[in-house]
Amino acid sequence: MNQVTAFLQFAPLPELTLEHAQNDFSAPRENTVELLKKEIEALKRTAQNLVLENNSLKQLIDSIYSSPTEKRKLLVVLEKKYKISRRRACRLLSFARSTCWYRPSNPTAEPEVPQAAITTLDTRQLVHRMAKLCRQSENGFIPFDAQLQEQFEYGLKRLGLVHAALLSRTNLKLAMDIFRVWHKRR
Repeated sequence: MNQVTAFLQFAPLPELTLEHAQNDFSAPRENTVELLKKEIEALKRTAQNLVLENNSLKQLIDSIYSSPTEKRKLLVVLEKKYKISRRRACRLLSFARSTCWYRPSNPTAEPEVPQAAITTLDTRQLVHRMAKLCRQSENGFIPFDAQLQEQFEYGLKRLGLVHAALLSRTNLKLAMDIFRVWHKRR
């Protein structure tokens, strides 16, 4: 006997029996594998159905509760009645969390209907005025901008949008002339 087996004879280890050797790490039986595959497929189908239901309910909520004010009311119901956290409720409603904190200064007043930022007629007039000033002005954007503001109310973003719209259309020469005047250096 070597030293290891001599030590193991006196070590306080419980007696090992055949009951302990039940985990033989052999391949599982075929019927259990098939049962597991069927269960996984059923779970996948259930998950797909839940995703479809969730998406359809979100679209339904978006169509019924279209304004942020209505969604805020629905958010309060979800929080208080169903005990859902604000973060989860906002995610369920596809609602930005920063928007749910907004409180109007006059809560009784109805929110105003926002006007379109750029109307078609106004844009056409602005484009014609830009083209006319572009042909006249050689001094750069500052006088060009001042002359445009006499007739129109606009911001730099709007002017950039109009210019981008001009670039995307066929009237490339006009758009490039406006671009040249806009970006002219003194």
